[in-house]
Amino acid sequence: MFERFTDRARRVVVHAQEEARRFGHERIDTRHLLLGLLREDQGAAAQALERSGVTLDGARAEMEPGGGPAREDVHTPFAPEAKKTLELGLREALHLGHNHIGTEHILLGVIRAEDSHGARLLERLSPGLAEVRAQVLEALRTADPETTESLHSPGLAYEAARERRSRRTEPLNAVRDLLVRIEARLARIEARLDALEARPADSPAPTGQGPARAEPGAQPGESGLGPGESGLGPGERRRPEDPPESATSR
Repeated sequence: MFERFTDRARRVVVHAQEEARRFGHERIDTRHLLLGLLREDQGAAAQALERSGVTLDGARAEMEPGGGPAREDVHTPFAPEAKKTLELGLREALHLGHNHIGTEHILLGVIRAEDSHGARLLERLSPGLAEVRAQVLEALRTADPETTESLHSPGLAYEAARERRSRRTEPLNAVRDLLVRIEARLARIEARLDALEARPADSPAPTGQGPARAEPGAQPGESGLGPGESGLGPGERRRPEDPPESATSR
């Protein structure tokens, strides 16, 4: 998840760890994340908090010191609620369609974890969680896209540029695939036409020819005609000068 963090968001985590050590706390909770957001004063979250009347000194004044002295140079793990808040920040980023996690997303995660220490502290210091959330969303709506926090991380900036190029080339890829399918279909049609041209033409069956007429003087049966058959084709009439076949055969 941390690979999606902008440089400012990563510094917020470092600030939160330092604040936990400052107050002698053994774990980093959402209060320390809130202090880290306020320390990163150029971030979108700090600006939204400032417009909501939340200051770093005011938040520190509300903090309770731990049971021991300030802890220096020791590993300070995240408390479960802090881990959950960072996960909620990731969900907020995905919901907004962002491919990075900035300070504004961490703050939205703190607000969403209403039962956390940080959310309760923020509610005491501000007009309300809903008001702070509205300030964050307004800051995102009016932010200049050329100065968003995603551009402060070279890796995330490269991913964003690659995603934009992918969206631009997607329609071209669809057209290219369509042309490939059309060319393949035309090739199949051309192959079928070539096969038809190479096939030998069938001889047409003879039409319009009637049965053969008997030769004059032929004996019955020699012409191949049976009794009662005249040897005339359909629509033909016997000419008057032609004697009946029975007369010529006598």
